[in-house]
Amino acid sequence: MSKLGIFGGTFDPIHYGHLKIAQNALETYDLRGVLWIPQLAPFYKDSVTPIAQRWAMVELAIAPYPYFSLPTTLEIWQDKHPRTPDYAIDTFCCLQELYPGSTWFWILGADSFLTLPKWQGREVLIPACTWLVAARNLPNSEELQAQLQQVAIELQSQGINIIWELLPREAIDISSSLVRQTRQTHQSLDYLLPAIVEKYITEHDLYSSDLAGD
Repeated sequence: MSKLGIFGGTFDPIHYGHLKIAQNALETYDLRGVLWIPQLAPFYKDSVTPIAQRWAMVELAIAPYPYFSLPTTLEIWQDKHPRTPDYAIDTFCCLQELYPGSTWFWILGADSFLTLPKWQGREVLIPACTWLVAARNLPNSEELQAQLQQVAIELQSQGINIIWELLPREAIDISSSLVRQTRQTHQSLDYLLPAIVEKYITEHDLYSSDLAGD
């Protein structure tokens, strides 16, 4: 079976921190590739950049990486998602159709991992993947380990088993909100994201005003 990573998020915009996390997961777990999934319409955010622009920025950023890819074209991906907003379980069902027989590794941040006990379709989704957790701040701290372990305990109380591991410490501490704030102050983004993405942001005049969340 092929080992594939799933890296979902709003990517508003994608930045070097995202790329580092995906590369880390790819190398640490010997994945065949990482599929990047920009969320079409996140249910937990009121305002996001249109999906066509976020999708385009991800496509530009991952182009130099041979083992990173989008699952298909945006048009096909939207056709496969009948619901708005879309949920992780919808994404997973689509990917199972597109990549049958794969072994799945879901890459996500610690903040998102803590919300797993409330995810839609978790009883199907969670046991079907190995969950790789990336944390910006002190990922090896006892406090964080305890919080993550509590998620596993809560899921077990719901009758859901989970396999999870903490990704090795990341050297790059960047958030999408930091990128947007930097853009608003008219500073260079060259240390935060690839130049091709900065060019796209400038050409399309993105992030002139702040959007909610990361």
